[in-house]
Amino acid sequence: MPVYTKLYGAFVLVLFVLYFGGIGLLRQNEKRITVYSQALLFLAGLVFYAYVGVLFVPVLLYECAAAWSFGLFLAKKTTGVKKGIAVLCLLLPLLLFKYLRYLLTLAGILSGTFFLPLGISFFTLQSITYVLAVASGELPAEKNPLPVALFVSFFPSISSGPILRAKQMLPQFGRVRPFDYEAVTDGLKLIAWGLFQKLVIADNLVPYIVSVKGAQDASGTAQLLAAVLYSFQLYLDFSGYSHIVIGTAQLFGFRIPQNFDHPYLSESVSEFWHRWHISLSSFLRDYVYFPLGGSRVREGRIYCNLLLTFLISGIWHGNGMTFLIWGLLHGLFICLDRLWKKRSVILTFLLVTIAWVFFAAASVKDALLTIASFIRIPGELLHLVAQMKGGGGGSWERLATAWNRLVFPEADVFLLQPVVFLLLFCGISLFTKNHPGLPWIRGQKPLLRWSCYLLLIGAVLFFHAAAPVNFIYNQF
Repeated sequence: MPVYTKLYGAFVLVLFVLYFGGIGLLRQNEKRITVYSQALLFLAGLVFYAYVGVLFVPVLLYECAAAWSFGLFLAKKTTGVKKGIAVLCLLLPLLLFKYLRYLLTLAGILSGTFFLPLGISFFTLQSITYVLAVASGELPAEKNPLPVALFVSFFPSISSGPILRAKQMLPQFGRVRPFDYEAVTDGLKLIAWGLFQKLVIADNLVPYIVSVKGAQDASGTAQLLAAVLYSFQLYLDFSGYSHIVIGTAQLFGFRIPQNFDHPYLSESVSEFWHRWHISLSSFLRDYVYFPLGGSRVREGRIYCNLLLTFLISGIWHGNGMTFLIWGLLHGLFICLDRLWKKRSVILTFLLVTIAWVFFAAASVKDALLTIASFIRIPGELLHLVAQMKGGGGGSWERLATAWNRLVFPEADVFLLQPVVFLLLFCGISLFTKNHPGLPWIRGQKPLLRWSCYLLLIGAVLFFHAAAPVNFIYNQF
């Protein structure tokens, strides 16, 4: 059930009425309200998940049951061996579906197209945070399986995150959450902003990117432009999704930390990873990098820890060589950050974009060919200037024709609308980096505030993509 569809909106609306209607009917009986709200949201998670494929619901139920059971198991006495067994059992479905199947396919034992259970990479890590929080004493083990099952299957974040932390969410699930007008209105604002990013900008960039990838003789200039636009498509696609699900959770009174914080305004790749997919980067920091020794070891070991952490990040994202190279590139860039202290937003964006080329490519060969095509850009631009300087009239017309041939492999693909909205988004991002959006808009006069709301809603209604694209991170 894609979160940008009318069906999802209807699902949330019905759930909203049942949730707060039930709380109102139960009135002051706090215990019954807590059980009712937890049971309703858990059932909502199962319905949401079953919509994608009923066959994979047992995988989700296994993860819920395993997390609860191992929480009780580790609460009695924790050892390194017990923690290892618990984590391995929680990882088992992910290893079987995502990695063993890939290896068997490479070996020729399996063939054909296989579907990955939706969100398995995300809810597996969530269940691990609960078990390790119990093992470390951060949380008591839940004797009641319902809160743990709700945490693992929480419907807003189950498909593509953010990766929730048990110590952040379980206390929220255990409290009565009455209707909060400000939380609901803020949630609706986040949802609208997420739909704008996803439907108006990200999805409208796709036709151009696909046209360049599918062209046999696309110029280096077109390849570079497509790579830059893919960087924004991926960001706005995932950031848009995150805003929608964070806003959805906020409708019901639950606070999920932000997952993106202006990553393309970072001055280094290290800073980028403090601002990009924050829930994953913080998970890798706390559960991979720190246990390896983090930065508390000798310098050479620090570099090894960084490379290994980002190698694991690449493996988590996918099981091909392109993802491994993508992860290693980011590890290498962060190692270089430690050696070279110069900071640059433009350089950081270019390095991240180069890495995205591998992330998006079907093979390492395709990624290398794309990067190699960038070498042709100076010659292509010089040829363009030479055409403009040629004798005779109509030089600007010739320039426009030559530019269109250079940049647009297909004549019927247009970029003006998404680029205008992208530039608008970039301007807003420059402002909101130092002035958080929700507090700022709340502080404005009603006329300005409602003008912004209506313009945002109008953009989503009238400029959304004709054919919405599935969220890129759903495949992970």
